[in-house]
Amino acid sequence: MFKKIMMLVLVLAMTVALFAGCGSTDDSDNNGSQGSNSENASSENGNEPDKLIITYVTFGTTPTELLEVQDLVNDMTIPDINVEVEFKPIAIGDTFTNYSTWIAGGDRIDLMLMVFQDPANYINSGALTPLDDLLDQYGSNITELAKEYPLFDGAVRDGNTYAVSPLAPTYGLQGNIMMRKDWFDETGIEAKDIYTWDDLTSIFASIKDKHPESYPLGAVGNDISTGGSLYNRFGIYGNLGSGVNTGVLMSTDSTEIVNMFAQPEYYDFLVQMREWYEAGYIMTDAATTDSTFIELTTAEITGSAMSYFTTERYADYTQGFGAFGGVEPLRTTLPYATSQAGAEGIYWTIPISAKSPEASMRFLNYLYGSYELENLIQWGIEGKHYQVTDAGTITFAEGLDPTTSGYYNTLGAWGDRRGQYFWSELSTREKNDAFTELALGNKTKAKGYAYDSSEMTNQIVAVNSVLQQYQVALEVGAVADVEGTYNKMLEALEAAGINEIIADNQAQFDAWLAGK
Repeated sequence: MFKKIMMLVLVLAMTVALFAGCGSTDDSDNNGSQGSNSENASSENGNEPDKLIITYVTFGTTPTELLEVQDLVNDMTIPDINVEVEFKPIAIGDTFTNYSTWIAGGDRIDLMLMVFQDPANYINSGALTPLDDLLDQYGSNITELAKEYPLFDGAVRDGNTYAVSPLAPTYGLQGNIMMRKDWFDETGIEAKDIYTWDDLTSIFASIKDKHPESYPLGAVGNDISTGGSLYNRFGIYGNLGSGVNTGVLMSTDSTEIVNMFAQPEYYDFLVQMREWYEAGYIMTDAATTDSTFIELTTAEITGSAMSYFTTERYADYTQGFGAFGGVEPLRTTLPYATSQAGAEGIYWTIPISAKSPEASMRFLNYLYGSYELENLIQWGIEGKHYQVTDAGTITFAEGLDPTTSGYYNTLGAWGDRRGQYFWSELSTREKNDAFTELALGNKTKAKGYAYDSSEMTNQIVAVNSVLQQYQVALEVGAVADVEGTYNKMLEALEAAGINEIIADNQAQFDAWLAGK
């Protein structure tokens, strides 16, 4: 599991290096005034500000001018909410071990950002402070936003809230393949809103005919993380805040949790991938290559990335594939929203080692109410680290790039991210909100639910072992005997206990539905 997560971190870091990050919108909708409501009153009677130590998660490199940004943060927070901030830099890879060590040792952390970690592990060990009373007293900005957006998905246990997610610029997913646009244009095939497998086959065939040494479909095994599947590039499933290894909902209107691998839609997907593999549309070593989709597309070995669609990703890939004329998104489903898996999410938490949980919540609430503060921490100082264009997007300040800027850390973690400045006109507040509206209008019945798998640890380990043996090769089409290997996988999954996991998940889900 850790190896898979670190692979995801590596790919994400490489994506940041290749694609110049996403952000959001013009400042006309800035909600900075919300941060100074009565419950967040500024310093009273000259009292010393409450000091907070806040983790500042990076991709491995701490910005050289972080302290300068920190000083400007305090120029806002000390007079407005009587809080003084100290950022504690830590690389993502170190959070997996350091956080638990710090909390167990009583080291002070007042606000802790979790990235690609499931908060359930910390909740079950009593390491996190329940937030409900703090939210009621100091968190009006957050609770108001949470009425419309899923800020607590994956972070509620036994009726208690333990974490808050950043408000993402967009919500939802859409099945999709990001195809390099110059190759798509060469096919002469008319663009469509939704593509069927037959449509995709025609596109791949045309590209293969014109570029016989390349592979049109960038399917690689290292895109399949534990609990994930390439099937979601072609079909809708709800992961119930966990993963495909613990059961899914196969449509947005279903409440029956099933074994996704045993569904006819999944088997049809495997057969299709095998046909594409045999036709030469997928790399022969797709199951075993260590190369990332970035390396493969840049080297023109593959012509697409197996990436689901959002407006943010569209902007990223358009810029990253700029040498190829951008990308053509080949969307295969309607937008939809599912529960966020805890291990894939980003969460703000208050550990039990926090000195002043009240001050921690005051800062967090202020952050969710101020686009000015959010952009300062996210992008740095306007005019020094970035500049705003006439189009309302941003670029690096003159003479700077990701390697020379004194402040560049694109991990999107800070507050209401709808108010971020964007780097591309393809991803604006208007476009993002429109996509989110469609996705949240087509959400699964489990939106807001998160499966607690702690009682099924042994079964999940056994199920994951089976999937590691069969899933990757099947999903990239590298197995000659699809039916025989598929049946072996199903038998092994049942022997490993996947039905027990699904029954446990269903019982929790039914209770959650009954309590809504």
